[in-house]
Amino acid sequence: MVVKLKIIFVCLLVFSFQSVFGKTLLQFKQEIMNLGAKVKTLENDVGVKNTLYLEKLENAKKIETDIYELEDLLDEAKKNLIVRQNKTTRLIRSMALSLNEDEVTPQKEYFHVLQLQKHQIDQDLEKLATLDLYLKQKKSNLELIQKESLEIASTLRELETEKKLITESYLEKLELKNQTEMKFQKQKLQMKLSSLKRTDLSTKETPFLKVKLPIHAFSQMIPSPKGVTLKFQDSQSLFSPKEGKVIYHGELASYGRVLMIDHGQDVRSVLLGPFESSLQKGDQVQSDQPIGFIKAQTTNSLYFEIRKRNIAQKTINWIDELSFSKI
Repeated sequence: MVVKLKIIFVCLLVFSFQSVFGKTLLQFKQEIMNLGAKVKTLENDVGVKNTLYLEKLENAKKIETDIYELEDLLDEAKKNLIVRQNKTTRLIRSMALSLNEDEVTPQKEYFHVLQLQKHQIDQDLEKLATLDLYLKQKKSNLELIQKESLEIASTLRELETEKKLITESYLEKLELKNQTEMKFQKQKLQMKLSSLKRTDLSTKETPFLKVKLPIHAFSQMIPSPKGVTLKFQDSQSLFSPKEGKVIYHGELASYGRVLMIDHGQDVRSVLLGPFESSLQKGDQVQSDQPIGFIKAQTTNSLYFEIRKRNIAQKTINWIDELSFSKI
């Protein structure tokens, strides 16, 4: 009856704990989702503004080329006008001399030539006026584009700054969420461990020593009537569960390497999985000492078992709860 009440109490505690942490995680996830959406929107805005800015620069470059060409044409037209004006001046002088000599025929010719020169000068002046107008329009357009480019560049800087701040906030929230999830998993495992021990110790012998977990970062712990299977995601160090002496280190087909450590008082630990270690039979190890390296593979799991008098024990009962603080 007492054991049942304890189980009910633990279940209620776990439910309450999951409810609180669940709300916190849900809040973090919502905030992260909102921040992620803002970052995506800002990235799109930055992309649009950046494209527009590059288009403005390209247009400005084309207008600058047009201005250089118009200035060259304007300079050439001015030179041509000066040449015609000089030519006209010489014709007028020649005409003045002919008037003094009372030569009728040359005067008519001079008048005809002067009319042609005047017509050409008028055309040159009109061309100059047109080129000058085009030049002013191009310069005005260039000034407008340069002003717009500066405004876009300023907006881009503001967007980039805002994006940086929101991204930093996003990463902070993501880190807090990950830490909360790790804390949640840690507490959940501790409660599960306590619950399993309470339901088991009423009928079994109480373990007289405690061992530590052989890996510190795992995503799932699956207890069985004998050992525990630790699921993990990343490659990491392998640690000694307890001080003792290596009594076996070798390979087991289809399972990987096997390491057995004698902890005294007929208690041994067995590690089985995809790990590497340089330990040899007879080596002494300390509790929680790095003894190897476990590699992340397709099936990332490590089997851990405690044996007493060469009989497999319910390993979950032998694990020191303090070892969960390293998760």
